[in-house]
Amino acid sequence: MTPEQTELVRETWERVNAEGEAVALSFYERLFEVDPLARQLFAKADMSAQRSKLMQVWSFGQGLGDAWTREAEAAWERAYALVSSIMSRAGEEPTDRGSLP
Repeated sequence: MTPEQTELVRETWERVNAEGEAVALSFYERLFEVDPLARQLFAKADMSAQRSKLMQVWSFGQGLGDAWTREAEAAWERAYALVSSIMSRAGEEPTDRGSLP
């Protein structure tokens, strides 16, 4: 991510964070709609806690109004892609670390 994208993510996060629970709920609803297999990553998770950790790009525009610019959207798409990639790789790792060579 560029420094400008990082700053846009920070700025827009502050604004959308005020919407908290509703926006986070939208995130997980959309995530599981787009990728039903992602639900398996959260099978044992406390979803209330998870909702407070992550939000999704498309839901931000609802709460940001005019602050949701093309640049802000691109920055959040990049951030989401990074997080999604990390989560996907983590889901593919063996769960029994004791059996690793």
